[in-house]
Amino acid sequence: SFKSAWFGKWKWLHYLKDVDKALCYICVSAVEKSLIQEEKKRADAVFIRGGFSNWRKATNKFREHERSTFHLGAVNKVAALNNTPISALLSDVVAKDQKTARVVLNEAFKSVRYLLRQGLPLRGHDHWDGNFWLMMLDRTESLPEARQWMLRRDNWLSDTIQNEMIEQLAHAVQRKLVQEANCSSYFGLTADGTTDISSSEQFSCHLHYVNSQMGKQSVFLGFYSAPDSTADSLFRCIVDIFLRLNLPIEKLQGYCFDGASNMAGRISGVRTRLAELCPGSLFVHCCNHSLDLALQEVARDVSLIAEIFNFVQSVSTVIRESAKRMSLYQSLFSEGEPVTNLAALCPTRWCVRTRAISRLLQGYGPLLQTLRTLQEDRTVRGETRQKIFGLLKQAQKARTAYGLLCCEAMFGPCETVAKSLQGDNASVSGALECILVLKERM
Repeated sequence: SFKSAWFGKWKWLHYLKDVDKALCYICVSAVEKSLIQEEKKRADAVFIRGGFSNWRKATNKFREHERSTFHLGAVNKVAALNNTPISALLSDVVAKDQKTARVVLNEAFKSVRYLLRQGLPLRGHDHWDGNFWLMMLDRTESLPEARQWMLRRDNWLSDTIQNEMIEQLAHAVQRKLVQEANCSSYFGLTADGTTDISSSEQFSCHLHYVNSQMGKQSVFLGFYSAPDSTADSLFRCIVDIFLRLNLPIEKLQGYCFDGASNMAGRISGVRTRLAELCPGSLFVHCCNHSLDLALQEVARDVSLIAEIFNFVQSVSTVIRESAKRMSLYQSLFSEGEPVTNLAALCPTRWCVRTRAISRLLQGYGPLLQTLRTLQEDRTVRGETRQKIFGLLKQAQKARTAYGLLCCEAMFGPCETVAKSLQGDNASVSGALECILVLKERM
């Protein structure tokens, strides 16, 4: 028998109580007003003439009729005639589909946010094996309607949509940070450029300000692609960033760069251009970069330090480039003694090289035995054999051991200061105090 609950789900139903049959009110109205031509051979023509009464198959037939081109055409015609929104004539099926879509979208944003926070990739080798897709399948396991919608319309979770969601989340975070920063009376800026793996110039910017609780805040504004690394291009990039984020550049009272001429040049560097734009602003040379430059100059002037760095790098390369040599080195440690693996020198930072030197000193005995064994190994030939012979000869000298101890004693405190200068709570007074203590230690 006919159920009154169907009226809520299919608003177009019209029930004839006397004959126990149902009609489509919209289709009947469209035909009677000659808005659409009746098709008598249609399978669902009973909804227009005669009436539908097969209640066992009612829900399926109602869905089929609602999705038919004839019904949709009638909806459009009646809506146009009465100037009524089409959505008002559609049944709750459309509203339900939209609700399901919102559920899927909400779960998608949650998944993207989680993966971004964990630093995990969204996509895999294929669309179907990525972390994002697998997480969406897991999230919709208890939501059968959402899963069915997702599988039916998987293009809405494509790579393009994923990138758009990431962009929307990034903009939301950025807007919140900028809104808080705008409440401050003054800004500080830290900027640096580097070349990525694709040889593109990446320009990173950090904004510094004091919040309403008088707490120091440092926020990352983002990576920006500069056309080149000239002072003019980088200056224009900074001005453009402030303009796009609606940050008054007049509030910029301090900026910190490295010592490169394009950034810190007194004649035409970025610091000079910003000083002209923001009178009274202060430039600060990066303290950590200054420390790094000082250590670099010391290494250039003192031949012993240069020799030790070259020795440490060569030894770590020779041992670590072969699994057999690495295994031999590790096997020569005494039983119960912790194995200390060799480390390579940092290629760019002079103030973070203590780890490589300390590890070599801790494993100096096994290293000598390893080099002696490799020297007698006839399977080692050519340039590698000559290099091992030279390293063994150098390792047996007292000058090398003395140089390693001196480098550890000098670079150890410098590395501690460097870490302090890079801390979240670093300040000008703290930096000056660290340098004074370092000078006394030296």
